[in-house]
Amino acid sequence: MCIRDRYIMGLILPVVLTVILLYLGYILFIRKPTTVTGALGHQQQRATSATTRSSSVSKQQTPSEFILSKSYGGCKICVDAAAILGADDLKISQSGGTFLRELLEMKCEVFFYCQVHEASQAAVLDQLRPYASLGLVRDRVLFCTTVKAHEAFTRQLVPTLLVSTRYETVSTVARHIPFVLFISTTTSFEAPNALVAHTLASLEAS
Repeated sequence: MCIRDRYIMGLILPVVLTVILLYLGYILFIRKPTTVTGALGHQQQRATSATTRSSSVSKQQTPSEFILSKSYGGCKICVDAAAILGADDLKISQSGGTFLRELLEMKCEVFFYCQVHEASQAAVLDQLRPYASLGLVRDRVLFCTTVKAHEAFTRQLVPTLLVSTRYETVSTVARHIPFVLFISTTTSFEAPNALVAHTLASLEAS
């Protein structure tokens, strides 16, 4: 190789190495973070869209119109087990079974909260097993031991409708979700997005 060729190679080689290093730096430090950020952006966009749809529903209908007309088809709904199970025998009441079946037949995404001791969990699952064929998913049956857990579940899931018998829960989360159905024979609750009923059976008579 002549001196001139060596001189040219000496000029070109550093340039080539610099280009390669810059490209590797782009791949490792710029492109990947951008991809992750983009994925997070899509997730946030979907969450925002879901929130917007829920807000749109709540603006168009009152709680009575939404719940009594059963406009919740396809919505995410959180149900407190105490609203449909007997307190003593943990068996699903007739009205509770009808309500749960209607939700599943309307393709609602049902999450079921149950505050019982660990020894009673199997009994609850036995009661719910017949509804699996209608679409009730085992992973959406959530057991807990405190009312605070109910609140945490609801805040995380952000359902369109919460059905609960617990005043502490509805009074805390009502302002964060579109609709609340509060089931109680002894306690009243007032909120622009809440409907109060003595029992689920009383809704059928409305």
